[in-house]
Amino acid sequence: MTVFAMDTPFVTTLIVHGARTVWKATRLPAERILRACGKMADILIVDDQPCVQELLSEELVCEGYRLARAGDAESVTQYLQSSRPDLVLLDLYLDGLQGFEILRDIKKQYPHLPVIIFTAYDSFMDDPRVSQADGYLIKTFDFTELRQKMAEVLCRKPAPCAEVDPKTRFRLSPVALTP
Repeated sequence: MTVFAMDTPFVTTLIVHGARTVWKATRLPAERILRACGKMADILIVDDQPCVQELLSEELVCEGYRLARAGDAESVTQYLQSSRPDLVLLDLYLDGLQGFEILRDIKKQYPHLPVIIFTAYDSFMDDPRVSQADGYLIKTFDFTELRQKMAEVLCRKPAPCAEVDPKTRFRLSPVALTP
């Protein structure tokens, strides 16, 4: 049984099994991130386990994010050729190409695309390849830290550079400064 309780400015979800609380999460409303960043984010979830994709999707859709899912390197490549997410959540252990290779390819082709490694393994935290990622989190059933890291990364993401016409000329006027 799932119980939702509204409490401004937070939404709390309790999953109750019998008389004991099994899982509790406090969510920051998506509107808060929307106000801070200017728009809701498109998130690409890269994980080869459909149950993990589904769990993350349910959690993040409730937050107001738009989601896409990929289970392997080929799906990631195809998606990035046609769309540009605001953030990638990447598992390290995938069928076929490993997560570090996907991370390397993403950062090579799209250096400003934020990637958060979201894995069940803490053994890679000291791996130098992790430095390419914008965050490293261990999978848990409490998504508070994930939501906080996503908000942090999305709010610091640089805005896309506007194309400047080289024929455009600027005229500078003299400026006088007075004490």
